[in-house]
Amino acid sequence: MTTGPNLGTIFVVDDDQYLRRILTMVLEREGYRIHAAASAVEALPLIGREAPNLIISDVEMPEMDGFELRRRLSEDPETKNIPFIFLTGRSESDDQVHGLDLGAQDYITKPFEPPVLIARVRAVLRRVKAAALQARADSLTGLLNRQTLEEAVASELKRESRGNHSAALVFLDIDDFKKINDTHGHAVGDRVLKTLAGVLSAGTRESDIAGRYGGEEFVVLFADSDARAALGRMNDLMRLFGEACGEAAGFSASFSAGIAEAPRHGKDFATLSQNADMAMYQAKRAGKARVTIWGEKE
Repeated sequence: MTTGPNLGTIFVVDDDQYLRRILTMVLEREGYRIHAAASAVEALPLIGREAPNLIISDVEMPEMDGFELRRRLSEDPETKNIPFIFLTGRSESDDQVHGLDLGAQDYITKPFEPPVLIARVRAVLRRVKAAALQARADSLTGLLNRQTLEEAVASELKRESRGNHSAALVFLDIDDFKKINDTHGHAVGDRVLKTLAGVLSAGTRESDIAGRYGGEEFVVLFADSDARAALGRMNDLMRLFGEACGEAAGFSASFSAGIAEAPRHGKDFATLSQNADMAMYQAKRAGKARVTIWGEKE
């Protein structure tokens, strides 16, 4: 049993029963949940089912060694990206190179000091988490990128539909952004984009989703919210954006936004974003710096 907070699941593969017990005790004490197997043959079908955050494996084991385990896992799309550490008595440089070439994040030789092992486990998990966040994030604003945004919204819409809840999808576009770039330069334009991203991050709940759709366009999904509630929140965010932009860039800026409510205006991202986009252009035509709900007249 873990004695601290659950920091993730680690799968330990080693044919030495004593070492498995030591590793389990050390890692559980730190706060990790542990699954263990006495051989690579035993571990291989279990790893895909358990979906651990990290695998720590010996190299020398009967029937299938750790190198072959890593190779087979790398061939399976479901397991190839699970972080992997070799923990082994084989210290030859050729073995270390081979293990790292197979995609392992670290290669630790026995005997080991528990505090050092824990530190290296933490370092691997930090690097993997940072890489995952970077892959999901828009490089300029730090919000979700378009692909991750669409996936996250689709997942949340499914969750909302199972509970018969509504959600509000907002499509917004910074007003006169080309003029901002032409007048003040692209560096200032980037500052405006980052300022809006900061306002959206600070002004949304953990259950909400915000991302950069492309250029000066952003999308926000307000979970468990109807269009009318989203309208009030977006008007507040527009005010905050104008104030923050004045401080960051030296002038006030605004955005226009459109709202579509699920399931009333659509049940999937494609339909909702299309309707919210059309509502946004209605706001643009009506004079900009305003928020419009799909299907409602100004």
